[in-house]
Amino acid sequence: MSRGSQLPSTLRRPRWRTVVPLLTLPALLLAGYALWSPGLEVTDGRHDRGHNGLWLQHGWLGDDGWFERNNKKDRIPLFREPARIAELAQRLREHGITDVFPHLAPAQPGGKLIAHDAEQTERFLQAMEGVRVMPWVGGVLNDHCFPKIPGWRAAFIQSIQELLQAHPRLSGIHLNIEPWPSGDPDLLTLLDELRAGLPPGKVLSVAAYPPPTRWHPYPEVHWEQAYFREVARRSDQLAVMMYACPASTRG
Repeated sequence: MSRGSQLPSTLRRPRWRTVVPLLTLPALLLAGYALWSPGLEVTDGRHDRGHNGLWLQHGWLGDDGWFERNNKKDRIPLFREPARIAELAQRLREHGITDVFPHLAPAQPGGKLIAHDAEQTERFLQAMEGVRVMPWVGGVLNDHCFPKIPGWRAAFIQSIQELLQAHPRLSGIHLNIEPWPSGDPDLLTLLDELRAGLPPGKVLSVAAYPPPTRWHPYPEVHWEQAYFREVARRSDQLAVMMYACPASTRG
């Protein structure tokens, strides 16, 4: 018997019979990935339920003092002119935006909301008929927001009450405090007290972190499922923030 006939069958095969399958598998995976097209931009509206939300920048409600402090006085007409407000309202309706969160943050250290322009707010609300307007309030935890301090919570909630009483057409309030650690009991207390302090019929909307997944486990931008339920139980609406990377790597 020859030496070659004693070799395992895998060693007697031609090399191409080993190389070709090894190259074919990656090629098939790449072809499948290309045909699947994850993240494909869909523009025909097939997934649009027509009930969308949008965060808006500060200028739509901000007072003159905000523009002055930030060297943006030249931008005031971009937000105050009726034509600009009407243009925004039309674009919102075209894209099925039913909820908007105009920025009115960060909160002042004592808990009061930052000043807004009352006349501008009424002009804005007049143009937004059919759209729920909920000012975006909050700020950075332990920089602007101190939910563990009862006095801060009381001042914050009182300021929100005054805002909603001054502008009854506001649909509610949108709370966004970041970071918001999973399991934080003080923020749940804030939600309980804020919920109890809102005028009847007003919406409590919260910018929320989703539960973690196997593929995206980063605790900086996720709430454990049990805590997610606790926040949901205290809110009327959750606007879930689907971050693509850990908070520590965001620029």
